[in-house]
Amino acid sequence: MSSVCFLDNDIIHKLLALELFDDAIDVLQISRSQLQVLPTAKYWFQGQKKKARQYSEAIWDAGIELVSECQVIYVERDEGWLAEVEYLSQFNNQIHQGERDLILATRSQPDFLLMTGDKVCMQALPKLSEEIFQRLMGRVVCLEQVVLILIRRLGFGVVQKRVLLNVDCDKALRACFGSGDRATEDNVVLDLLGYVDDLQKFAPGLLVDVEKFR
Repeated sequence: MSSVCFLDNDIIHKLLALELFDDAIDVLQISRSQLQVLPTAKYWFQGQKKKARQYSEAIWDAGIELVSECQVIYVERDEGWLAEVEYLSQFNNQIHQGERDLILATRSQPDFLLMTGDKVCMQALPKLSEEIFQRLMGRVVCLEQVVLILIRRLGFGVVQKRVLLNVDCDKALRACFGSGDRATEDNVVLDLLGYVDDLQKFAPGLLVDVEKFR
């Protein structure tokens, strides 16, 4: 089991909206005690609940409850941290503060996973220094990978039914499951693999090897 799993707000929200969060951390062999979130995560979910009408309050409440029970990331603010903050500031247009803080948090962890739904950030990672990119290689998990693993574990029908509850939460999933209840497993899996392959082309070696979770 990985010692730590860092999660961004986006992937937490999407997995909760799709009713796949518990199954996702189970299949990735992560216990809740290993989950770490941003210090601002609770306030983000509270703010979204106040202004967002697209999802039920139950989803936002579930997010607030979940992140309240998770560990908050801790980063030792030494000279190395400061240097990395200054370096990452060059990429503010592609790596927002939340993702930056998650990347910084990985500095002190020898074994971790980083789950993110931010494709703009993932595509920017190969531009980072070799030291940072090497630290992240094989440890990043994207939403499409999670859905693929769960189709294998739970069965296509189960995942399809849950995804269609709030498929509009993610553009890629909306495209993959665009035919609704008429979507076939072969087509959905092929489309999901296409998104994963695109990310692999942008950032070779970045994504985790999902075969270890069979």
